[in-house]
Amino acid sequence: GFVMSRRDEYEADADAASVTSARAMGSALVALHARGNVFEDELWRDIWRRADHDPEPPKESWTALPRRLRENETLPARNIWVGNALNRPASENDTHPTLRERLAALDVLPGDGSEPTSESALALIAPFERTAAEHYLGEFADARLEELEQGWRHRVRDDWTARFKEAESQRSKLDALETRERAGEALDATAVFELTHLTASIHGDEAALPFARRLLALDPDHAYANFLAGRTLLRAGDAAGVAHLERAMRIDPSATPAVVNIL
Repeated sequence: GFVMSRRDEYEADADAASVTSARAMGSALVALHARGNVFEDELWRDIWRRADHDPEPPKESWTALPRRLRENETLPARNIWVGNALNRPASENDTHPTLRERLAALDVLPGDGSEPTSESALALIAPFERTAAEHYLGEFADARLEELEQGWRHRVRDDWTARFKEAESQRSKLDALETRERAGEALDATAVFELTHLTASIHGDEAALPFARRLLALDPDHAYANFLAGRTLLRAGDAAGVAHLERAMRIDPSATPAVVNIL
């Protein structure tokens, strides 16, 4: 069944290329990785972080999407996203061929027989001028986005309020720990773990990384500290994160699905 699914995808790509062009289809495939990740990895992550400080959902979420997509055109992470997609190995359990396989079937790059790179793949993408919604729907696109905006704010209000109250409680605990440190108290491993966890929850993994390293100095086999350090380092493109994640997985087997997903 998986084999048949992948064959169907090759045929669908070929059909699309016959209607437009092989380059247009290749461009669309690359754009899914270069532009699509901004939706989950950038836009919604940033929006939900605002729940830590704002008691009400923002008035601009869906309506910010076209602007964020345009800003994504200069985002350095695009090279990482596309590079990861090109380097992902094929699996017999995939319903789709890999990006590398689909581009090879379309014969769009590279022309000299060398291995495709994120730069050569990104060169397929035309400059971003307007969204498909703007192209096909015209002025109605703005009205539809506004409808989505209002519906989203209504749906998430309860979860948003709960997160805001939780963040307030976490900030209070974090302030207490920081006060103890400023007073010269030497925090034990349990307190440094709480400091790491609270900082990550409120300010993000990057801000918590120094505390995770402090915790690892106290307890090298701390699963959470290894997991956070590994995840943060890999997000920054540092391969040293692999060893931390593998160690976290050995210490706490329940972390295996999350670790494997990140790797």
